[in-house]
Amino acid sequence: MRGVGRGWTWAAGVVGVSAAVVIPILGVVAARTLGDSTSGTLDSTGVASVAPTAETPGALLVATDGSEVVGLTVLALSPSGAGGTVVVVPAGSVASVDGIDHPTRLAAAFGQGGMDAQVTATEGMLGVTFSASQQVDEAGMRALFEPLAPIPVDLPDAVDRPATATAPAVQLPAGPQELTAEQAAAALFARTPNESEIVRLPTHLAVWNGVVSASRRVAKAASDAVPQDVAGFLAAIGAGPNTAVSPTVSPLLDTVSNPDGVDLLQLDSVDLRILMARLLPTAASPTGSGLRVRLSNHSGDPTALRDAAARLQFVGATVVAIDDTPAPPAKETAVRYDQSLNADQLTVLNPAVGEVAATPAAQRIDGVDVSVDLGQDFVTFLATAAEEASGAVPTTNGVASSTSGG
Repeated sequence: MRGVGRGWTWAAGVVGVSAAVVIPILGVVAARTLGDSTSGTLDSTGVASVAPTAETPGALLVATDGSEVVGLTVLALSPSGAGGTVVVVPAGSVASVDGIDHPTRLAAAFGQGGMDAQVTATEGMLGVTFSASQQVDEAGMRALFEPLAPIPVDLPDAVDRPATATAPAVQLPAGPQELTAEQAAAALFARTPNESEIVRLPTHLAVWNGVVSASRRVAKAASDAVPQDVAGFLAAIGAGPNTAVSPTVSPLLDTVSNPDGVDLLQLDSVDLRILMARLLPTAASPTGSGLRVRLSNHSGDPTALRDAAARLQFVGATVVAIDDTPAPPAKETAVRYDQSLNADQLTVLNPAVGEVAATPAAQRIDGVDVSVDLGQDFVTFLATAAEEASGAVPTTNGVASSTSGG
């Protein structure tokens, strides 16, 4: 590893599948929740509706060392109530925080208003509403992990934390091993001065993958009621298929966006929206007033879904739910809209998915304005748009020719 700018130590790469794109700051504004009949824009008295999926509640775990937030972890329960996903969210994610007039670290919200402010800021950045939240220090994290130990992990790097006034020294080698609850908590709280959080993310992800694997020891499906605390979420996640993931992030080195050179990590907003739409569709809380979209990919091209999500985001729409149900490829893209809308209101989506004939939906989906099922014609639309952007048009023999002179 080598130093890059202003004294921070950066990893050679970034976490996740990085995309070099310009991403707007993820702000904290008033949100609306899918399934909340008092806050959506399409609520009509007496109109029957269905949820986009079974309930998918989420919880937020905030790890603090004194007055500083050192870890943010989202626990997303699967629709069945058995199994789920843990999302490791960097505390240094760049965000807009109430009371601070410039982009800053997501963790800065805690200093503005404690736990309530941190939950609000994290909900705003992720575009979801949590059913439960909990704050823990290192001792609290250790207590949370006690019923799960020993915790199997495969650490990508060694952990070497000197003894402090409140905690003993911890030395853990890289590689597969089983950790005690104390060691697992220490690995999440270990920090080196002037080291970027992006360097620690792989270790945090490895520990949380071990935690969700070990959660089978306390497995208890949440089939009847939403868990009330993080321990309950872990038990439900342990009752079925589970994993831990981290959003795509990269260090924000731009001196305009980060003039003070603090440790800021930029999340890929498109990948983040897809992740949340898959994991927490019924907890979605769009921060804008654009159309709320339920997206599925029947184009036969696995990359089409991300392309569509990015284009929808560009025109101001929000993907709030993704339907990954397997289906044979469809020739044409299908667009169905809530009957409280009219077709003219959907023209804003034309630059995103093409000029597709839209039809009123036979049934209202709670919290969804428009359902878009991508077909093979969307792939053709993307190719045509790329050709037009490059100044080339296809000829009759399929070979593109330049429209410029020369």
